Amino acid sequence: MREKRESLSSSHATNVLLPYSIFLLFIFSIVSQLGFHFWPDFSYIDGIRIDYLSPTIYFSDIVSIALVLSNLSYIWRLTKLRITKILIVILFLLVLRCFFQESVFLGLISVARLTQIILISVIVRRFFTQNYYKKTFAYVLAAVLLLVSALTISQWIHQGSIGGIWYFLGERTFNGSTPGIANVSLQGNLLLRPYATFPHPNVLGGFILIYLILLFSFLKNQVVSKKEAIFFILTILVSLAALTLSLSRSAVFAGGFIAVILLLRFRKKHIKKWLILVFILAALVLVISPVLVSRFMYFSLEDSALDARLVLFDQGMQLLTNHYLFGTGPNEYLPTLQKQLSPAFSYLQPIHNSYLLFIIESGIVGVALLLVAGFYVLKNLRQIRLFRLTKMSLLIILIIISSVDHYFYSLQQGRMLLGIIVGFVLIDPSILGSGRAKNIRKKVGQIH
Repeated sequence: MREKRESLSSSHATNVLLPYSIFLLFIFSIVSQLGFHFWPDFSYIDGIRIDYLSPTIYFSDIVSIALVLSNLSYIWRLTKLRITKILIVILFLLVLRCFFQESVFLGLISVARLTQIILISVIVRRFFTQNYYKKTFAYVLAAVLLLVSALTISQWIHQGSIGGIWYFLGERTFNGSTPGIANVSLQGNLLLRPYATFPHPNVLGGFILIYLILLFSFLKNQVVSKKEAIFFILTILVSLAALTLSLSRSAVFAGGFIAVILLLRFRKKHIKKWLILVFILAALVLVISPVLVSRFMYFSLEDSALDARLVLFDQGMQLLTNHYLFGTGPNEYLPTLQKQLSPAFSYLQPIHNSYLLFIIESGIVGVALLLVAGFYVLKNLRQIRLFRLTKMSLLIILIIISSVDHYFYSLQQGRMLLGIIVGFVLIDPSILGSGRAKNIRKKVGQIH
């Protein structure tokens, strides 16, 4: 009997180990934008290749497919839930909508990407709920942050891409003279903003901030040795430096807003001391460096980035006015913009607001989906106290950045980050059963 029990235990451990290992690989794979692009006719606008319209198979896609396959039984059990049935109906309506737009294939790709986000969030919810008390996640997050931060700082110093092995993680070859590159003029100096392995420095900033919040969350209430403490503190400081060097105003503003909330909310003195120290060090970096001060402390209405956003917003609102009922169709924003405004439109980019972009493409169905998702998330936050402060921090990041950028909706790495945010926000110990849920609540203690 004992041998049978041990055999079952070993089998269960093996069954869990593979999905868990793939999940950790997925957490790492988001760093990479390595992918294979296809360029059919619909991916061109006025003879120009548009990345947003190119069907692409990314490394993270391969890992996420493996992740879904290794969690099929869990996903199948969730199909009995009411919210799952509602999501299936909405996705079905979006698929039908694709057959009434010019490029059916573009629309189906967009719906497939949306389905991918939902599946990832479901799996993230599972693993973060079951393993939140382990330091494994903290070490993986720290390793990823150190990797990305080291490349970010190196690119800032070098003022260009590093090359070599970084190419296989998706680093593109660029320097300050590359057409369309994100340069910034600071005190008369034209400086290249580092990209690391991301499509834009703003995506880099958002990634670092989200992973830092998750790192704080999984380190909280953990017993660590002095060496571990030094390692994690150094990781946090290096990551904060990289976040600052990304020169992403939205990410730095969101991070500063969250830091103020954390300083006001934490009651434990030793935690508050560390947070105050990190906050002071980050503030000193801004004060000491006049270059960074000019980026974050001063704002001009003549800023070229603001001007571009206003033009894109005006173009987007024109599309919304003409397609408010059924939308332009999933992934049809840019092709429709070309037909409606060409050659008057100036930028081959989506509107820099994720909510409006989704609504413009999806119409009333998009609004309904956002309302249902928002209601479910708020209901979950009200009922589940586990990690409430971290969940609120991630939602603050999502709300602020999505209001001024579109990468959570339109770019691969942004969509993967969105899946992680949604999955974490939906963490619920009740899925483990009443006994294990009670044990988790005991371990959580007085987190909030």
